Amino acid sequence: GAKLLAAGLRSNATLGALLLRDNHVGDEGCKYFAELLRDRNCQLGALVLANNSITDEGAYPLASALKTNRHLCQLDLGGNDISSKVAAKFVEIQMECEDRLQELNLSR
Repeated sequence: GAKLLAAGLRSNATLGALLLRDNHVGDEGCKYFAELLRDRNCQLGALVLANNSITDEGAYPLASALKTNRHLCQLDLGGNDISSKVAAKFVEIQMECEDRLQELNLSR
């Protein structure tokens, strides 16, 4: 599901928010969204992946993708199992991109 959705969004320049709370996205699905965020044509402004059984394995690629993404303003990863080490990576990237990524939720 996440693979097809992310692939479809690569050619969609109008969708501004993707709300997938409680959808069993998991680490594998999260990696597909990381690939999407690395795409320079991605116009997504908000991504909600709260409560999706995401661990460091899926979250780390997502954090790395934020370095190059120019549009995402809101990222919600609350309720996932992300370690403090990877959470710190998100915060570090948010500090670097403070003009872009304005809202970041990593609450458990």
